[in-house]
Amino acid sequence: MERFGSERGGLFGIWFRRSLAGCVSFRIHEDGYATLGYWLDGEYEGKGLATAACRALAVHLFDDLGVHRIEIRCEPGNLRSIAVAERAGFIREATLRGAINISGVARDLIVFARLKTDSD
Repeated sequence: MERFGSERGGLFGIWFRRSLAGCVSFRIHEDGYATLGYWLDGEYEGKGLATAACRALAVHLFDDLGVHRIEIRCEPGNLRSIAVAERAGFIREATLRGAINISGVARDLIVFARLKTDSD
């Protein structure tokens, strides 16, 4: 809650025709870069909602909050999430091996990044 109150994090609804379709969130880390995450209910996939939400949140982070770098991290098998990151202008930079532990299993994460100086 402290992070949200100090504009170091936020969670926003993604709405479609008056229905909550999902959410997009950010966290500004102590080092000054931000991470961005998103989730959509399956019935709303394929409408460009997550891509639009990521683009809008990136503008807010860059222009209003002064962030220089934003990262999106996702599992290599999550092809829809990878496509969202790419369509939103994020560049694949690296694969972090064994970077996340899910149910006792170490999994890789792909890091996508966008800088304020990158063009859309």
